[in-house]
Amino acid sequence: MKVLTWWMCCWKLMETKTQSLTSLGSRNHIKALFVDLLIAGTDTSTHAIQWTMAEIINTPNVLEKLREEIDSVVGKARLIQEKDLPNLPYLQAVVKEPEEFKPERFQNSGQEEETREEVLKYLPFGSGRRGYPGTSLAYVSVENAIGVMVQCFD
Repeated sequence: MKVLTWWMCCWKLMETKTQSLTSLGSRNHIKALFVDLLIAGTDTSTHAIQWTMAEIINTPNVLEKLREEIDSVVGKARLIQEKDLPNLPYLQAVVKEPEEFKPERFQNSGQEEETREEVLKYLPFGSGRRGYPGTSLAYVSVENAIGVMVQCFD
C-alpha cells in the first residue's frame, strides 16, 4: 500500500502546474525516474528467464523432468496458466535455483521445513520490511514464461 501511495504522490507532483518541483528535480528528472523503475522491473525478469532457459537446455535430465511434470499436470491440449503453477513444484524449484542449478535443493518433504528455512535458503528479493514488494509477481511471471517455453520447446 505504501508503494501505491508513493506512486500516486509522484504522479500528482508531475501533474502540478506550480514550480514547487525544484526540491525533487525537474519534470524530466521525475519522468526519467519512472522510466528507470519500469525498465529495472522488467529487465531483471527477462534476464532470469534467459539464464534459466540456458541452464535447462544444457541439463537434459532437468528438461525431461520438467516436461513430464507439465504434461502430467497441464496436458498437451493447452498452455500453462497461472492457476497451474501451485501444482508444479519442480518448475518452482527450477526457477528458484538458476545459479548452481540443483533444483532438487528446493524440493522439501514437508511444509513446516519450507516455512522455517525459507528466509535462509533464498534471498534474491530481500526479506522483511525492506523486501521487494513485487516478489510474487516476479515469481509468477518467470515461472509462467519458463513453463510455457519448456512446454513448447522441441
